[in-house]
Amino acid sequence: MAVAEAMVRKTRQALTLAKRFLGSDKRVLYIASEVNLIPLMDRIRKLLGGADVAYEENPYNVFDSVKNLYRNRSRVRYDFIVLDSVGGIRENYRAMFGTGRLADVAQVNQLVTRILHALALYAMHNKSIVFAITHMSRAIGRM
Repeated sequence: MAVAEAMVRKTRQALTLAKRFLGSDKRVLYIASEVNLIPLMDRIRKLLGGADVAYEENPYNVFDSVKNLYRNRSRVRYDFIVLDSVGGIRENYRAMFGTGRLADVAQVNQLVTRILHALALYAMHNKSIVFAITHMSRAIGRM
């Protein structure tokens, strides 16, 4: 099965854009956070041959990685960064740390905001592009 056949449209779009940047000799970082991407990581690495590709399930580790990226922004330069996906961070948080209380929503919202803020600061400093994608949750679909 080809990577394109096994992936949802949002991930295919992100990979297509990342490949275009790689094709123009730009540095690319692809951060995957969705559990359903685990079986596809080898294919994603192969598809994005020249990119740095990472999978991180723990939402706090995603934040630490992005924070370190920002701290090292003068030494580590990427032209294009993909975060696949914000929804994966939310789902992983709920599975790993969730208590079912309303406070979980506030905690994960704060964490996602901090991750996106660090990526935005990095992009602004290095004139990079950040492509953060997400998926529609079941709750939104019921509206």
